[in-house]
Amino acid sequence: MSDAQTGAPALTGNVLLYKNPEPLSLEAHNKLGLKNIERPFGFVETTHVVPLTVQEFGMAATSLPIIFAPDR
Repeated sequence: MSDAQTGAPALTGNVLLYKNPEPLSLEAHNKLGLKNIERPFGFVETTHVVPLTVQEFGMAATSLPIIFAPDR
């Protein structure tokens, strides 16, 4: 399967915490940028578990508690 407009492979499946993921393209996303927001991790308030990397602990701890759970 491929995207008819770009010839790129079509995306399938689910990506944790994303509702509609799509590959970045210069034509479609050239006006996007970054901005500071008050609650940068507010998007996870509807989920029970969020994987974090060590680098994300400090920023995440300002918005949510960090709990370590065992692997099962």
